[in-house]
Amino acid sequence: MYNSTVYVEQGQYLAIGFDKNSRSPSYLNAQSSCYTLDIDAVNRVYMTNASIEFQQSPGRVAISFQIILTSEFIRDIYLWSIFAGNFNLSICLCSHSPNPIVAALLASKIHNKAAELVDDRELQRKHLEKKEEFDIHAVQIIDKCFSQDENFALQLLTTQSDLYFGYSSLKLAEETNNRSFLATRCVQAHANRLWYGHIDQSVNRRTIIDILVSDI
Repeated sequence: MYNSTVYVEQGQYLAIGFDKNSRSPSYLNAQSSCYTLDIDAVNRVYMTNASIEFQQSPGRVAISFQIILTSEFIRDIYLWSIFAGNFNLSICLCSHSPNPIVAALLASKIHNKAAELVDDRELQRKHLEKKEEFDIHAVQIIDKCFSQDENFALQLLTTQSDLYFGYSSLKLAEETNNRSFLATRCVQAHANRLWYGHIDQSVNRRTIIDILVSDI
């Protein structure tokens, strides 16, 4: 089988089994030569504890697959659900994402852009409604984090997500001028730290100006 994908959790083991009709599992080496192994030979070797040897056999089919961690699988299905318009599924997958704040703000950005591109007013209204619901979802999560651990929430705000294309929640909120998220206590605390000199050199200096003037 070619171009097949296997999704596994981190830390899981992967095993491949062959039924009684599969006589010769095989593989390809770097030079694309095919090597096979007869199941009966494997059984005999197993009984005698001898070593297993593959035999070169041109013209056979080799096993080929790609292993993807489940977190990427959830992200891919999540993005698909957004573009497919399956809101309930996208909200569910967003909540199960390793970084639900960035995931929600990314969905908000997608719906915001979709609302700009469509001509149908009703469809535009639906996209804006979905954008607002994802905004609320992101705000609720960051508010909850901030109320329990301010330093952790501030760290989440600027941490880039490798899973979501290097975005941070603050960067996404800034790109879409997401006022509901920028108005949260966490973002304001971050702005205060920047304004009063606790500046993280990895943060774009322009960000603090954008935050402070967003309501002007």
